[in-house]
Amino acid sequence: MRTVTSRGTALVLLALAGAACDATINPFPITQPSPVPITVQFTGSLTRNGGATHQFDSTGPGTVQATLVSLAPDGDAIVGFGLGTWNGQLCSMVLAKDDARVNTVITGSAGSAGPLCVRVWDNNLLGEETTYEITVVHP
Repeated sequence: MRTVTSRGTALVLLALAGAACDATINPFPITQPSPVPITVQFTGSLTRNGGATHQFDSTGPGTVQATLVSLAPDGDAIVGFGLGTWNGQLCSMVLAKDDARVNTVITGSAGSAGPLCVRVWDNNLLGEETTYEITVVHP
């Protein structure tokens, strides 16, 4: 009989141990840490009717924020500016602003890790070659 009691006790202990691992019962569930934000700067130049795309990789889900930091020589110039997904060849715009100025911020959300992109383009408004700087903060 002692063997039966030991087995019965062992089964009860295993059942309790398994229940203790259930997140609905465990008051201290394990959570995954949020990805540390990464800041990337992109620079380049635009000519009339030109555009430029920069690819970057999100390491996980979270907020993605792109800022048009500068345009020179005309800091009041208007350009197109957007965030999208990168498929290896093209930037598919998800969020775009056709009349962006310096300090325009576009904020989106990445659902998972993966390739993303930021794009800046001329809307046939630039009179001369214009240099730009973009900052992107992403997971």
